[in-house]
Amino acid sequence: RDESSQWVSALTEAEYVALVESVFGNYADELLAVYPVAAFDSPRWAWITLTTDGSFTCPTRRLARSLASAGSQDVYRYWFTKPPNGASGTAYGVWHGLELVYVFQHLDAIAEATGYVPDDADRAAESLFALAWGNLAASGTAGAPQALPVTWPAYDPDTEPTLAIGG
Repeated sequence: RDESSQWVSALTEAEYVALVESVFGNYADELLAVYPVAAFDSPRWAWITLTTDGSFTCPTRRLARSLASAGSQDVYRYWFTKPPNGASGTAYGVWHGLELVYVFQHLDAIAEATGYVPDDADRAAESLFALAWGNLAASGTAGAPQALPVTWPAYDPDTEPTLAIGG
């Protein structure tokens, strides 16, 4: 959800505008209209959302559309939305790669090493990832051989279904 958050420090509004203008040139006004500072908790979070969308969300959508159009196999998209409890979740939200702790079922190792206390939503996300990715690896479909507790539909370019994991 907040893919670029670990790479972005605090910004003033003027710094945010200057950064958008510097990076995006002729498109800056359009982007500032879509990602205005007033719509976010801070200029930093505006930049995180803009760069997450530009570097991760939009390219992933294009890839999913292309793969689905090829039609040789089902395509599945997920959106990981579970920030860790506490300071790191507040500061960084759901940063790039965070879901791998859940995918590879390392919550207990992280808890042991850091003192982080996983909550019920953490455990549910870890379980769902294990089932869903295990199914994809075993059969190429999300719902088999083991049934998931939620529906994870195959991607359709017209409706763009995405499974939100983490609440």
